Amino acid sequence: MHNLNTAQKPYISNRLYALDWLRVIAAIAVVLYHYIPLLNQDTLPIWLTPFQYGYFGVEIFFMISGFVILMSAEGASTWSFFTSRVTRIYPALWICASITAISALLIANDKYEVSIAQYLANLTLLHRQFSQSHLDGVYWTLTIELRFYLLIGVFIWLKKLDKLPVFLNLWLLVCAFSLATKENPSKLLYWGSYFISGAYFYYIYKHGLALKRLVPLSIALCCSLYQAYDYTKGDLSQSTAMAIIFMAYCLFAAIVLYTSSWQPNPMFAKITVVGGAMTYPLYLVHQNVGIVFFNLLPDSASSLSKLGVVLMSMLLLAFIIAHYLEKPLSKKMKLGLTSLRDKQLKKKA
Repeated sequence: MHNLNTAQKPYISNRLYALDWLRVIAAIAVVLYHYIPLLNQDTLPIWLTPFQYGYFGVEIFFMISGFVILMSAEGASTWSFFTSRVTRIYPALWICASITAISALLIANDKYEVSIAQYLANLTLLHRQFSQSHLDGVYWTLTIELRFYLLIGVFIWLKKLDKLPVFLNLWLLVCAFSLATKENPSKLLYWGSYFISGAYFYYIYKHGLALKRLVPLSIALCCSLYQAYDYTKGDLSQSTAMAIIFMAYCLFAAIVLYTSSWQPNPMFAKITVVGGAMTYPLYLVHQNVGIVFFNLLPDSASSLSKLGVVLMSMLLLAFIIAHYLEKPLSKKMKLGLTSLRDKQLKKKA
């Protein structure tokens, strides 16, 4: 394999602000995908029609995770990686799960009934192992993310992170075989190509273009295109779905190759960071709680006005959660875990 970029790209510590905006786009796409069925379809504005494919925002999140998790794994110890993932996932989850559980009490519908056991099990993200259903429909993606984090954590623990590309290539081949034969015993096989492509985009970002990265990335693209084709059912166009995934890969490539040195002005950079921080709580809280908001609005209100009110309410709620609830809780948890680690090291000494 010959390196297409002979000068190895040095590590870039600058934040990829464009990646934050991709995360925002993906989050809004998922939100609108869930809200469109709640609107009057006869008066649905034509510009909302493309968001019927908004479920592909999840696939973009998986790609971003593949990229970001490898970035955070570089040089990390097992404990620091564990701490970074726990403090990233759970504070917002606990807050949003609590809000979702409370909102379920306001819905007179068995579909959104929540038990104490279900609520407590969902707080661990191991609820499926306790035979409990998702507290909110979007939680299924978190269980997949958690498995991916555990995989990377094992390589960090074994101090074999440099061997990760070998594993990624094997994983990719199994994913391709699984998709081709329609044997998908694990969701990490059905959705794996997105995590793998994100990881290889990170390797390209850090080391530059090379055939040993472009070949598996191309195979991952083919797997993702087929997965998009297979996943799209009903009245939706499978060719459109594949085009969306192809454009997502192109956009990700453009971000990695051409925006690494982009430094926006301080105000725009701050807005970008704020927007990026809001995407996770927005994703967690928008579905069931959004339905509550829709039900509270008068029937006489137009579909577009309902959508505007609910969307702005969810964005405001996500902002409050991200900056006034999640951030302080995450800091306290990080301090607690760091303190626990220090005590363990003192005992061993």
